[in-house]
Amino acid sequence: MNQKLNESALSISDWTVRYRGRDSDSLSSLSLEVKAGECVAVIGRSGAGKTTLLHTLTGLNNQPEALVAGACRIAGADLLVPGDFRAVPGTAAHRAWLLGFQRQLFERRGQGLFTVFQEPRAALNPYQTLKQQLIEASNLAGCDDDPEALLAQVDIDREFLTARPDALSVGMCQRVQIAMALALRSKVVLADEPLARIDPRGRGIVFDLLGKLMAAGSSLVLVSHDPELVRRLANSVVMLQQGYAVEQGSTEHLFDESRSHHPFFLSFRAAYKKLREDGIAWSPEKEAMTLSRRTESGCPLRASCWAAQDACETWLPEIASKDGHGLFCARSDLQKVEDGVAEALETGEKESPTLILKAEGLAKRFALRRGFFRKEVIEAVSRASLELYTGETVALVGESGGGKTSLVNMLSGLTIPDEGHIQDSAGQAWPILGTMDRREKANRFQLVFQEADQALNPSWSVLESVAEAYTMNYAGLSQGEALGLGTTLLAELWLEGELILRRPQSLSGGERKRASLARALAAVGWGTELKTGQKRQPGLLFLDEPLSGLDPVVQGQCLKVLLKSKRQLSLSLFLITHDLAMAKALADRIFVMYGGEIVEVIGAQGDPLRHPFSLQLLNPWSKAPEPNNDAALGCVFSPCCDHDSRGSSCTRQLAPGGFLKSDVACWAV
Repeated sequence: MNQKLNESALSISDWTVRYRGRDSDSLSSLSLEVKAGECVAVIGRSGAGKTTLLHTLTGLNNQPEALVAGACRIAGADLLVPGDFRAVPGTAAHRAWLLGFQRQLFERRGQGLFTVFQEPRAALNPYQTLKQQLIEASNLAGCDDDPEALLAQVDIDREFLTARPDALSVGMCQRVQIAMALALRSKVVLADEPLARIDPRGRGIVFDLLGKLMAAGSSLVLVSHDPELVRRLANSVVMLQQGYAVEQGSTEHLFDESRSHHPFFLSFRAAYKKLREDGIAWSPEKEAMTLSRRTESGCPLRASCWAAQDACETWLPEIASKDGHGLFCARSDLQKVEDGVAEALETGEKESPTLILKAEGLAKRFALRRGFFRKEVIEAVSRASLELYTGETVALVGESGGGKTSLVNMLSGLTIPDEGHIQDSAGQAWPILGTMDRREKANRFQLVFQEADQALNPSWSVLESVAEAYTMNYAGLSQGEALGLGTTLLAELWLEGELILRRPQSLSGGERKRASLARALAAVGWGTELKTGQKRQPGLLFLDEPLSGLDPVVQGQCLKVLLKSKRQLSLSLFLITHDLAMAKALADRIFVMYGGEIVEVIGAQGDPLRHPFSLQLLNPWSKAPEPNNDAALGCVFSPCCDHDSRGSSCTRQLAPGGFLKSDVACWAV
């Protein structure tokens, strides 16, 4: 790179975005600057405008619907923007500008700007091999890079050159995106939650690669909800709330607990610590607090602020800067979350647990095409046995591609095991999706998908999708009652006002996550009452990464609703997560899965992790160890194990497994 480190790679000023038909801006007069080789992190709650910022910079918004104002320079060149879209909405001149703006952004593809998407598989061409896509990226930059060397830079074996994206795990697809950024020699890389859906061991690899991009001269705009990632990688931070930059400054200043901070940043930091250090599902609370409504006078965010006072009603909205640290707040004296604004939720005493579901010896295989004539059979799940009981929370952790989702799909009845069997509490074989028996049990067993869009009808509003879950499973409810319950439930998850009348594609990723969770809770009867003398049948809620991509405050609120629903609806929770700290804080038992096998089961309360793979999960910032030269003839983890007590049994015999109670599948411990 020829850029000097003190030169600006990206500079925007007064950047304002409003979607046609809405009363308020999605981004309001945002200004930021990114120096060459530096990282600026953009944080904030779901729906704050973070993804809108990235999409308008790359032209991915529907341009006739996204109206833009402000100034922008990318890699030293001006980006065309109108003066003020409010003055000429919908005119022929404005429409002509929008078309020119979109063409200009398209021409910049591969000439200074690259986006690492939160959904990495969707960002890759499903019909091309990795080799073809890397060659295309290199040619676009006017270079002739070796695709094998590019994959080697991101720690992917050369055998995947001929593979298509559907053969890769999420973490591997994320690394391929970074390889494409390296091939394009991108001056500015926009990274949207690059670690949100990656397992703990893979986080270290991607973290190192992001650092490699910056070392090569690329500037990074990082959107993240992870305070630890921001602290480790970013040079400066901008926090958004409802489109406003409420706090910005150097990373050192923002994470200095002796300094004053904006109320939203204080709650952001507190929610993260309380969950992972104290095991408390926490979120700020205030009577009549809302996240979707702005006020017309005074501070526009006071309706959603736990620290709002009378002075906020007459405050003149402006950002006050001191020593390079800016605050958008009438209260500049806050250094910690005030006492009494949040309430830790107690789970209460548990009833004597009874069996809900029992699985023994489950196995699932998939045929993977390796060419036109050759197929390879992959065993996604092997020797999986477990029992689930009433009133408990179970967490399943492991690396990407380790078989977690395949296991949950069998337990929830979406797919049929190739081996083994599943029984309910009465000893009956567990029915699959589509059978009448399974439909009759839909109000007791629900699955929250990792991809939130899978549970929401794209042609309906969010409220309509939630109301339908009520009317399908509870025949006594009228349409009006279902809509009322749906509105109340969505408000509990901080979705209200005009948000619940939007279709899923008009919501942010975090808002869709919450809408999907609301639909599942509606199906199991949230807010419904039983007739006198009736008792709720125990239910089971499968949650596949339900909180990934959510900021800590919204995570805390969703967990509070889940734990309260668990007690009131007699639910058990089966949680898939990559966050081991969250699993230890919430779960009664933790299943650790590697290579399709359950390698360890522990009680979460104080029980130590013993399996070598489990110990590696404790350090999400360390790079995974390189496989040794032993053939994987025995233990599934043998090629990657660095345990001091490894012996001949590790490579010659299957590790002990197939257990139902607390145990560890390892010869060395």
